Amino acid sequence: MVVDKQFHGALEAVSKFLMLSAGSETSGAGAYVAIEQVVGTLDGRKGSFLLMHNGTRTRESQKLTVTVVPGCGTGELSEMEGKMEITITGKDHFYDLVYTPLET
Repeated sequence: MVVDKQFHGALEAVSKFLMLSAGSETSGAGAYVAIEQVVGTLDGRKGSFLLMHNGTRTRESQKLTVTVVPGCGTGELSEMEGKMEITITGKDHFYDLVYTPLET
C-alpha cells in the first residue's frame, strides 16, 4: 500500500510511505512494516528524512516503533535522529516527533 500524508505544526511537510502488512482475521493478530519519506520544514529547517515503521498487534494490544533513519536526512535535516510516537484516537492520528537537536 502507498499512502500520502500531510503534517501541520512544528513539522510542515508531506510524506509518502510504502507499507506491507499481514495478519490473521481469525485471531486479530498482525504486523506491518513501512518506509516513509518526509519532505518539508521542521522548526524552520528545510529538508527531508526517512522514517522506518515496525508494528504488531493482537486483539488486546498494539506495539509500534517509528524511528528516524540516521544518516538519511537531506538539507538542513541531514543530521537528524529520533523517533515518532503515534497516538490513535478513534480514526484520528496524532504525531509527536522527538529528535536530537539539529546543528545550527
